[in-house]
Amino acid sequence: MKFRQSLLVVLVVPLLVNCGSEPTLLEKIKHEGELRVLTRPGPTTFYKASDSYGGVEFELASLFAQHLGVALVMTPETDVRTIYSKLANGEAHLAAAGLIKDPSRSDKIAYGSAYQWVRPQLVYRYNHNRANSLQQAAASQVEVHRHSVHARLLRAKQQAIPDLVWDESKRTPFELLERVWLGQLDYTIANDNDIEVGLKVFPELRVAETLSEPVPLAWAFKQNEDASLLREAVKFTEYLKETRQLDQIVDRYYAGHHEFDYVGTKRFLRHTRSRLPKYEKIFIEAATQYQLPWQLLAAMGYQESHWNPKAVSPTGVRGIMMLTRKTAFDMGFENRIKPENSIFGGAKYFKRIKRQISDQVLEPDRTWLALAAYNVGIGHVEDAQDLTATLGGDPNKWIDVRKHLPLLKQEKWYTDTKYGKARGDEAVLYVENIRTYHDILLATTNTDSKWRDNTKEITITPNDIVPVSMQKISGLDKRFLDIKESPITYIQ
Repeated sequence: MKFRQSLLVVLVVPLLVNCGSEPTLLEKIKHEGELRVLTRPGPTTFYKASDSYGGVEFELASLFAQHLGVALVMTPETDVRTIYSKLANGEAHLAAAGLIKDPSRSDKIAYGSAYQWVRPQLVYRYNHNRANSLQQAAASQVEVHRHSVHARLLRAKQQAIPDLVWDESKRTPFELLERVWLGQLDYTIANDNDIEVGLKVFPELRVAETLSEPVPLAWAFKQNEDASLLREAVKFTEYLKETRQLDQIVDRYYAGHHEFDYVGTKRFLRHTRSRLPKYEKIFIEAATQYQLPWQLLAAMGYQESHWNPKAVSPTGVRGIMMLTRKTAFDMGFENRIKPENSIFGGAKYFKRIKRQISDQVLEPDRTWLALAAYNVGIGHVEDAQDLTATLGGDPNKWIDVRKHLPLLKQEKWYTDTKYGKARGDEAVLYVENIRTYHDILLATTNTDSKWRDNTKEITITPNDIVPVSMQKISGLDKRFLDIKESPITYIQ
């Protein structure tokens, strides 16, 4: 499907005062109060889920617009050629669309600083096809997005594999992955970051071959003499790298940092069909009452008990949310086996834990730390935060704290903590599992699934548009005023 709608984000628009000289493109954007951005729909770029928007490209573009003090107009297009054509024609200021830097377009397109590196890979479905290389798949049905770097990569490979044939279409990377998963297509080429996310709902996908060294993703701009916007975007990206805000945004979208668990994912998907429908309404009601995402609460319930109301642990915790007798009583419930009591009790308890987290911890880190505390106790999480600060990390960022939680098992470290020894490694796995389950539930239970063509024409207020992980950037560090990008290796 084609996306022809625009997403208007209303932020703060400053007044620009010119003193006679011809304004630069950057000055014009600030004066007009609008940054026009082209993107592609998908879970790693831009999507709508429930009443919010997400995607790495969406968050980065929103932050950039926020930094410039202008509105953001984000227009999704499924076709790469359309994106580049509109950009070259001046119909947008930049494209933030998960684009691999393509030197063949250098006459019309300039690229910003690389913000992520990916590897194009040949993908097939387990138990349906199996090739160890592109050469072995040459006679099979291969399809890639038309006019993409992946198509150009195949043309380059054809010199060594003369019988290699393929089809090119307008289908998005995730539509192609789904076709492979459904058995409608033998192979496609996708970037490893897209495959990593795709495995959460298409667990039978497998990689046959990595087709190149890592290549950079970057924003694209119209090639012209006025590079003021491009220079500002490069400084902005380097600033996000230096302050590790880029790491935190990317981390948010690639939850599940442990090795992919095929058996566990298949079991979870099976249970979402057989068990979740019995309790989904209760999760939604409890989440609504305590102002939590219901998919997150359901993911917690699955991690705790696999949605089994009769579950019991060796330590005596019981029920879907695995509450202790004391916790259930403190939350106002005596019968913790009853699903309604367990789910409402777990939601209330989790909400209480979130309030105990330091005010200096912003979302989504606040949620991740609260999840860890639900598992291992708020005291041990505070110990891990103190340890993180001692070892030079940021105690308010989950990306840093999760590296130090496992140290609480080691006598060398826990002897100097307030609350002592803890199974910090299990708490980390607990959080990452829930993040993965939450992502899958967003993709499979939402009518506004981030995997589908679901973006409609809409105007959003500032409070609605800014994702919870964002922090306002008031200005760039002077160190980045003269930043120059290092050389990039391209796919030839």
